[in-house]
Amino acid sequence: MKLVNEKNNMSNNLYQGLSNNPRKVFRKAHLHSIAKFLDNIDNCNLLGTIPSEILDMPIELIEKVDSELGISLIENEVRRRLLVDIYYKYPLVFNCKLNESQCRYLDMFFRWEREFTEEDKEILQELDRFDIRYADKCADYYEKREMLKSYIKLPILSFDDDYTDYLFVDAAHYWHEIFEL
Repeated sequence: MKLVNEKNNMSNNLYQGLSNNPRKVFRKAHLHSIAKFLDNIDNCNLLGTIPSEILDMPIELIEKVDSELGISLIENEVRRRLLVDIYYKYPLVFNCKLNESQCRYLDMFFRWEREFTEEDKEILQELDRFDIRYADKCADYYEKREMLKSYIKLPILSFDDDYTDYLFVDAAHYWHEIFEL
């Protein structure tokens, strides 16, 4: 029994001592959320020595999604490819770290399985101004907007506290009274 424990400890120490341990790489790059949730990310290059090699993404983009909610955007290879394509096509969307509303919108967008458009870019840029108070409401609004956009034209949310609160109340009225959602 003692020999087995010593062997396990030796293996753990050897693994921890490797210079290209992915968790260490992300921690050294100050990407702590990715390091913490690395087990939730599929198909990583565990032999990579820098974050961009491990995830096969530009480091600038990796820094923008380093949050607990951002992990869902890079959890598998398909999502990472789509995110990289959006990043190269619309780099201005990724000027700042993605907030909760933007992460939720992108997560919904990946489930919709459609082409990223100029309108999606505008939505993400506008959601950059929303804070955590509106994250759930924004996600709900855009999910229902996506379902109904072939029937009714609903506006892109614009950040103005009074207007935004009014729009959410008005949208809730539409969902409930007109569409019974």
